[in-house]
Amino acid sequence: RIRKGSKLKNAHLDLTAEEKSGYLHVTLDGVYSLAEAKNIFVRILDILEEKQIPKLLLDVSKLNGTPSKIEIYEMGKFGAEQGFNFTKKGIHPIKIAYYGKEPFIDHNRFGQTVGNNRGLDLLVTTEIDEALRFLGVWNPLAMADWLNF
Repeated sequence: RIRKGSKLKNAHLDLTAEEKSGYLHVTLDGVYSLAEAKNIFVRILDILEEKQIPKLLLDVSKLNGTPSKIEIYEMGKFGAEQGFNFTKKGIHPIKIAYYGKEPFIDHNRFGQTVGNNRGLDLLVTTEIDEALRFLGVWNPLAMADWLNF
């Protein structure tokens, strides 16, 4: 069960998940590795399936490390494959807003291109309001929550 502020720990990554109005907000913190990122992503999809939530805000702004171009490609490809498997289970197609900063968000949005080209409804952004708008959940209260008012 995921409750407000629940945490799951992996060897190098911590996951905090919070069910919000219309979406799941997941924050990853720690040291990035492709293998752990893939495992965590599958766990996130399990939570979405359990809660029947098709929208995900994945916040990687606290991650440390530097993914290579091939790792960005592999994660985009993996995300699209897993998103397709999610949809095959009879759940609405997943919509993902991936929010963070460089180096996890590159200015060319290569990971987004890889995922989009394989059918994943994905936005990669450095702007939280853009992420919330993409998910269709932006409102002044959501922004106030992000700005800690």
